[in-house]
Amino acid sequence: MKLLSQLYPTFPHILCFSKHHMKHLELQRSHFDNYKLGGNYCRTMYEMGGVCIFVQESLNYIRLDLKKYCQGKDFEVCATKIHLDTKSVCIITIYRAPSGNFHLFLSKLDAVLWNFYTATLEYILCGDINIDYISDSDRKIRLDALLITYNLTSTVNFPTRIQNNSATAIDNIFIDTSKMGNYISNNKWAIRS
Repeated sequence: MKLLSQLYPTFPHILCFSKHHMKHLELQRSHFDNYKLGGNYCRTMYEMGGVCIFVQESLNYIRLDLKKYCQGKDFEVCATKIHLDTKSVCIITIYRAPSGNFHLFLSKLDAVLWNFYTATLEYILCGDINIDYISDSDRKIRLDALLITYNLTSTVNFPTRIQNNSATAIDNIFIDTSKMGNYISNNKWAIRS
């Protein structure tokens, strides 16, 4: 409830969580007023991790079943398709542990996008990918190369994690800027450890 009180008075339509750290039953019992669980993945072999999406009850949505793509630590994903008055938007939340297999992550992300991508649908891909977008790296270049084939680009160019004397942008939001029009990404919710 602390989270929702911090969001007051402007509650978002969608809440996406990476690393919710809950087992399936715990997540099913989680409750946010005026929200429904719109998609989720919970680890079965390892502790921590997991991803989920909560959707405002007033929205028309369907869950997309992505469990066959999930592999704990390497690629944890869930998605929901929101139907708005004039368009539909696919929200995808992902998590990749720092120790996760990067090649497997790219392969599974490509498979998800390949199987669910359509040019008429808008996409928002978000989560903790553990690839720093403040500095250049081979992993950042390879992920960008994959995402650009689906017209997705990073919107986060500021630190999302601040610890001691370091700052990284390992949490990100990717959108098709040609379809989204105006958008704002800010570090209001940056995680400080």
